[in-house]
Parts: sequence; structure tokens; C-alpha cells
Amino acid sequence: MEVKTASGSIKAKAAIVTVSIGVLQSDTLRFEPRLPDRKQDAIAALGMGHYNHVVLQFRENFFGTREDGYFRYKVDQSIDGVPQGFAALVDAAGTGLTYCDIGGRFAQQLGAAEEQDTIDFVIGELKQIFGSAVEKALMRTATYNWTQDPLIHGAYSAASAGGGWGRKELRRPEASRLWFAGEALCKDDWATVAGAAKSGRRAAKQVAKLLAA
Repeated sequence: MEVKTASGSIKAKAAIVTVSIGVLQSDTLRFEPRLPDRKQDAIAALGMGHYNHVVLQFRENFFGTREDGYFRYKVDQSIDGVPQGFAALVDAAGTGLTYCDIGGRFAQQLGAAEEQDTIDFVIGELKQIFGSAVEKALMRTATYNWTQDPLIHGAYSAASAGGGWGRKELRRPEASRLWFAGEALCKDDWATVAGAAKSGRRAAKQVAKLLAA
């Protein structure tokens, strides 16, 4: 087996592919010969969700709740049937940090814009509720667009309706030489970092057993 990269080629008896489902569905990674139809169908049955945080650092517990409280409000506006709003974990661990959660198609819509537009949306919504006090208490902001990241193409795996079988299929090695691993393929903790670690360890143990034979 040979893996070709921009920095050169690597030869090995086996390989573990740990890229996201979003990358597998893109043209970033190519297999020669092509993956069997059952593997390609499994990749197509899975997908990537859209879920981003906007992190706000306030000078104090701006919302006046207990630490690790939760903020949500009535969402009245939508575009093409997609609600525009967010919910937030406030005063995380008593630090004054607030994590605003934006997910689904709305996160995908915002992902097509600049990151500052996402931040401006969140601050604008809070100002409608709390007025100018928001800007007075706000120290700094941050966000990241995982959907547009070419190494990720989304947040975490999301099987299509009836597509859960794809996870099981991708857990099966191909020709005892090619393994897939990642959060999408964990049996019980998919969509988490812990799930990604579990899946990677499972594949590594299988490869180690093969090489030791």
C-alpha cells in the first residue's frame, strides 16, 4: 500500500483513515483503485452536521443566572423556513464565558458568510433583548467556521434517515489493509472526541494484531 502526499509517499502494510465523513465525501482524498460500491454507499449514507459556537467573554455573569446556566429566547424570524436564533451556555464554570450554539441549516447559512457576520448576529440578538448593556459588559468574542474548513467540512457526523448502517459498514476493514476510524464510526459515543479516540484505538488494535501475525 502506498499513500501519496504533498510531502512525499509513504509505503505501509496497512493504513487507518481518520479524516471526517465530510472529507471522504469531497475530492480531497482519492483511492486507487476506487473503494467498493458498498463503501462508497456507506459514506454517502452519512454526512456532516452544522454546529458552531460563538464565544462571548463578559466582564461578569452578565445574565445573572447561576454558573453553567442556559439561555434561550423566543425565535420569531426565519428565512426559507429556517429559524434564525441560538441558545447559550452562560457563565461557564463561573468564568463569565458564554457559548452560543448555532446549529442546523441556519448554521450552514451563516457559514457561507464571514465569521464576523455570525458574531454580529449573536450580539444583535442580545442587544434587542438587553439593550446597550451588552456592549458595555462584553470584553471579547470568538468563533470558527467548521463547515468551511477544508479539513473538516462540518461539525460531526449525522446519518441520513435509514443511513445508520453506513457506520457499521465503514467499521469493516477493506481487504485487511485499509481501516476507517473517527467519531462517525464509534458504536456508542459518535459525535464526540471520546468517540473518535475509541474508534481510533479499536482500529489500531486490529492493525497491530494483523501486523503481529
